[in-house]
Amino acid sequence: MILMSLHPIVANVWILRGLGANIYIIEGDEGLWFIDVGSPGNYFRICDLLERDLGIAIEDVIQGVILTHAHPDHIGNVSDFAIETDAKIYIHKKDATFLDVPKRKLVLLSGGEEIKVLGTAKIIHSPGHTPGSCAVLMKRILFSGDTIVVRNNKPVLPKREFCTDFRQTILSAISLTEYRYNVLCPGHGSPILENADKEVKLASEEWKKILEYVDNNSIRKESIL
Repeated sequence: MILMSLHPIVANVWILRGLGANIYIIEGDEGLWFIDVGSPGNYFRICDLLERDLGIAIEDVIQGVILTHAHPDHIGNVSDFAIETDAKIYIHKKDATFLDVPKRKLVLLSGGEEIKVLGTAKIIHSPGHTPGSCAVLMKRILFSGDTIVVRNNKPVLPKREFCTDFRQTILSAISLTEYRYNVLCPGHGSPILENADKEVKLASEEWKKILEYVDNNSIRKESIL
């Protein structure tokens, strides 16, 4: 079990661990942004930690929350963020039905959008883990959600049983090799802080083999039926 802790990753970016999925906090030019908000029941713990360690009062400076997908360990505190702050809540339109958030607070994404956070944050639709899963690319940092996670300091695929469409998850993970980034910030596991795109490209060779195995198994099942 990981105790709740806040650590810097690079300038103006922190990771908060121990509340379900990783929570990333970015101090942009115009205020604070969150990528994912952890498991439910922890909003005030998050507020207390940021005020204690960073001297930041969330409700005074938060601009927005970007959700990589709508699993409970990533969106658990989003209703509190919507009620207690003026933050806009960004999520892909295919996952939006899972949120209990006023429509006026929601910003629905399709993929390809650019949001002003530390310059520009690009939204990359990476479906499979959920239909609306997204990655976020900003300043040579890739926030991969659960499309790519990290175990033993290596980028890996999420477990099949947690994916809506495992084959599509593999394709989405492989597609993230098309981008350039030095740091990988996964939904679970420790960030990779150097040469992350090269690590992902290397791992993708194994993912291609897994994809081939999945496809071959599907063909066998169809031939039996």
